[in-house]
Amino acid sequence: MIASHLPVRSGKAALWIMITLSVVVVAVVGGYWITKWSSKTDAIAAVHANNRGIGHMERFEYGEAIEAFEKASRLAPDWEPARINLGIALLNEHSDANLNRAIDIFEKILKRDDKHPYAHFCLGVILAHQNKINEASDHFRKVTEIDPSDASAWYRLGLNSEDPKAKLTCYKRAVDIDPYFNAALYGLFMEMRSQDMAKAKEILDEQIALKESLNYTGPQKDIRYSEMGQYADVIGRAPPSLAAEQRSPLPLFAKHDGLRVKLRSGARWAAAADFGKGPTADLRRRIRDRFGAVMVALDYNRDNRLDLFLLGAVVVNGKVEDLLLRNDGDGAFTDVTIEAGLAGARLSLGCCVGDFDNNGYPDLFVTGIGEQKLFRNTGLGRFEDVTGEAGLDKLKTVCLGAAFVDLDQDGDLDLVVAQYADSPEHAVESLESNKPPAGPGLAVFLNVGEAPVTSPAEDPPALTPHFRRAEKPAALLAGDLSATTLLVGDL
Repeated sequence: MIASHLPVRSGKAALWIMITLSVVVVAVVGGYWITKWSSKTDAIAAVHANNRGIGHMERFEYGEAIEAFEKASRLAPDWEPARINLGIALLNEHSDANLNRAIDIFEKILKRDDKHPYAHFCLGVILAHQNKINEASDHFRKVTEIDPSDASAWYRLGLNSEDPKAKLTCYKRAVDIDPYFNAALYGLFMEMRSQDMAKAKEILDEQIALKESLNYTGPQKDIRYSEMGQYADVIGRAPPSLAAEQRSPLPLFAKHDGLRVKLRSGARWAAAADFGKGPTADLRRRIRDRFGAVMVALDYNRDNRLDLFLLGAVVVNGKVEDLLLRNDGDGAFTDVTIEAGLAGARLSLGCCVGDFDNNGYPDLFVTGIGEQKLFRNTGLGRFEDVTGEAGLDKLKTVCLGAAFVDLDQDGDLDLVVAQYADSPEHAVESLESNKPPAGPGLAVFLNVGEAPVTSPAEDPPALTPHFRRAEKPAALLAGDLSATTLLVGDL
């Protein structure tokens, strides 16, 4: 008899088997964590893409918005707001192909949630646009059941109804909810004519008065983004609130008898005579008389106490300088101008505060006569002059006010500077004549600085400061002694 037995593997073969099994286990476990980590990363990227899409919608750039929302939907397929926003972007582009895509998106959402107001409302808008009145009415009726306080749904339900009584009821409901809803007022007038002509005339007069006095006329029946109602605006957009703001009682202020200011050695408070003589000195005095002194509050060292920066406040070695006072608490302020890197004589006129490099610390932009200064807060208790590096040293005019504002909605602060005149002499002439200055006007600088990419766990890196001047900025602000104008920028 021949004995049968299992072959005995060598120790070397067994070792390779163990190594192979270990690699498989590591690959499986690693794949799980990589997948889990990737899903988180994709979620963050999806939010970024969705935010970009919202920004494009605010600029009525529907094609770019569609691309951004498509990316957000790919990165997070189960994230409903991204799909809703994609449908709204497709609706506003409203080619036949995109309308069909939007219909498919909203119908799939309703299969999961048959009480979704965005899906019902947007489908109603599309179907009404396609002249499918009865189907559109069904969707608008659903919205009024889901959210009885939505004036736009009541208006569109009335607009697409064939029953005069139903139209009248819907328009009345819309106007009761929003008395400034001009289109609903006009619809109410049209339906009221056959019942009470005198009442209809009153409604028409009110509608005309509103139209003449207000630019806002309420949601419209046409496909125009931001004018169709809240459920046709992308999710994430911050609509203007028409509700009265809740305010606390005004705080009472009293003189702080414990106020103590410790100036640096050799410094004293400046007076108008300390500006000296000549056109520049005359201008500083007249600016001070016309607009007052300048003081800004900022927590430059992030100790949760507001510090003070005063322009042209002290005299040191016979020259007028700015002053940074650190708030030590209990009414005590200490001059830290030298330590903070802000010492030196400057022809300062105005100042604004903003974190232009996104490092979490407030920076300073100081306007003046023939020179402007950008000071970057290092976060180490000091400011550094980055005017030349940022490209702002070429602004040689007489500048007064300035403001940090994100004009191009890219997440960093741009700079708007009010140029009062091209020279001290012309500025003085304007102030003396009491006429609007014929100066160079507004200067707009877009922040195009960049910072290297680092891990979120690390401290934020320093931004390379750089501002690009807009060649033809719109007249965003009124000049001195000019009528105030409100314009919407679209840079």
